[in-house]
Amino acid sequence: MIKNSRRNSSTYVKLISFMGIMIALQFVTEYSLSLTIAGRYRISFTFLLRAITGYCIGWLGGIVSAITDVLGGLLLYGGSMNPGITLTRFLQGLTVGLILYRKSKTGRIIAASVVDNLVLSMILNTYFIFTYMGTPFTVETITPRVLVAVASFAVEIAVLLMLMPKLLPTIREFMYKGLWSEEQNGSSAKATDKDTESTDTVEKA
Repeated sequence: MIKNSRRNSSTYVKLISFMGIMIALQFVTEYSLSLTIAGRYRISFTFLLRAITGYCIGWLGGIVSAITDVLGGLLLYGGSMNPGITLTRFLQGLTVGLILYRKSKTGRIIAASVVDNLVLSMILNTYFIFTYMGTPFTVETITPRVLVAVASFAVEIAVLLMLMPKLLPTIREFMYKGLWSEEQNGSSAKATDKDTESTDTVEKA
């Protein structure tokens, strides 16, 4: 009983530490390493960190994304926050985590990108931004956001398919020694990801 308690405590510490690291990385990527177009449209590689976070800790990636957005509002915008955008960020991390948790198939990566970019970012995020700022929903105002979302989607797919195969072997090794190691002690067969047959390429759906 005591041994199990210590094991669980160790797992929680590792989990919280990992979440803290990913919050910091997402914050820097989102607000310091992003590209702003026309002073209104921000493009960043935060989606890659969302994918890595989701792969490692599943739906908890939603909490990581939401906390990152809240910290951005508190530290950079004087506490000004749009709850709708925070909700969108949470849903992005949540759905990407549910789709990619311990999975790396091409079909899952594409599905995660579609939900992340074309559904949540382009539709839901646009709705909350326009409503918050009082921007009218017209062809002239919506078209630029649609074009940016489609371009971002293409970049997201290309980057994920190119980098995930290179990053996942290292991520798997780190996670199996850390967060997933406790589960492996109980049932190593179940802990083995069916998608890890090849560590060099992402499996095709």
